[in-house]
Amino acid sequence: MKDKFKVILAILFAISSFLLYSRGLFDSTPFVGDIARDLFDILQISLGDFRLIGPKLSFGGIYSAPWYYYLFVPVYLLFGKSFAAVLFFNALIHSLALALVFLLLSQKRGSAKSALFTAALMLAPLYVFSAKNPGNAFSYQPFLVLFLVWVFLKKHWESREVLLAGVGAGFIASFHVILLLVFFPAWVYLLLRKQFKEAALLVFGFALPFAPLVLFELKHNFVMLKNTFVDQSYKMFTQNQNIPNREASPTNLVANFFFINSQLISWTVLGPLVLMGVAFLANLREKANLKWLGWGIISYLIFTFLSRYQFAIHYLLPLGLTILVLTLLTLHKNRLFYLVLAVVLLVSITKINLKQQVSSHNYEQVGKEVTQVIKTAKFTKESFNIVNIDQGGRSSTGNQYRYFFLLRSLTPLNEYQFAESKSLLVFADKSFNKQQLNKLNNYEIRQFGSKFLQ
Repeated sequence: MKDKFKVILAILFAISSFLLYSRGLFDSTPFVGDIARDLFDILQISLGDFRLIGPKLSFGGIYSAPWYYYLFVPVYLLFGKSFAAVLFFNALIHSLALALVFLLLSQKRGSAKSALFTAALMLAPLYVFSAKNPGNAFSYQPFLVLFLVWVFLKKHWESREVLLAGVGAGFIASFHVILLLVFFPAWVYLLLRKQFKEAALLVFGFALPFAPLVLFELKHNFVMLKNTFVDQSYKMFTQNQNIPNREASPTNLVANFFFINSQLISWTVLGPLVLMGVAFLANLREKANLKWLGWGIISYLIFTFLSRYQFAIHYLLPLGLTILVLTLLTLHKNRLFYLVLAVVLLVSITKINLKQQVSSHNYEQVGKEVTQVIKTAKFTKESFNIVNIDQGGRSSTGNQYRYFFLLRSLTPLNEYQFAESKSLLVFADKSFNKQQLNKLNNYEIRQFGSKFLQ
């Protein structure tokens, strides 16, 4: 009877969270930036252009592994090349993870505490955001939560289980290399305990999901490593020149230590320092739990050091999620568990926005723009390229437009072939007129040549 009740609760968590995450999802999601890039790549894979690499990262010429793309390709094809299917599948993964987390915890903790933990995670701002925004910088979260809960509950480890944990961690980190910093303390812990065999198995397992990147490098004469270290493109990262409208973090270590906490308060409700402080005080007599807090502390210090070079808020979300989950897991035997959960739940509820606004640049709007251009513009369909100009005059490859042209069997040349293109289609912000466009001197326009707008 108890098992049936747990299953029913798990199903309720899955259904209620999916309804929350999917509400107004399609119309409110802007089809721009990384999601447009990713869907363009997913479309190319679905047309037979299989990839050994995933999205490009901001560190030098390094790319992530392709598993993030292949996670969404089947559902994208199953529903007839549907962007909505990708959005709703991402929300579904997050919802199913919550159900599994509840079932895992309820076997050890009982239904009441497990339900409270799952509810807090379901409504946590960073998890809600991830469920509504598929991307390599967010969609790892359900897998990371499951991994942390599984590892925390596991008491005895056999060699094959350590290897499996390494493969799981590697798969999660293949979404975005920043996740390497979250898993690094686990390896350090094994070394400090002189468990060298286990440390080696963990590293070997971790490396396996990155095998496609190794194969890509072998096939292309180590182009990523050469671009990053020989051509020194990594300096774009260390000098914080990669991200448009980039945010700056303090270069002083102490200032950055507190800056990171301030940035994560709105995502984790209480902030990492309060969460870890409360958990530390509550676990002074539970020495077995201190190692988990050590995991969070070491990760926090690593992020404090590295985020001085280049900062974007999504870099910090793996850290915030890890500390939130580990804190709640270590508090389960303490009275503070209920207090922390009550605060997280109440504040999270106030942050939920049930009024979803329709994005002015959603999937359907972009599709209509492209359809209009195809009908009215005169361009060489066999040799054309695309550039997008934003309100500030900055240019990008316009993947949201490239996607719809390719979907309609019109293949634009790639971003390295502007000089070879016979036509250049410019999708500019509505604030630009032809006279302003003529004055632009962006890379793409320079490569295309003097025939621009003639």
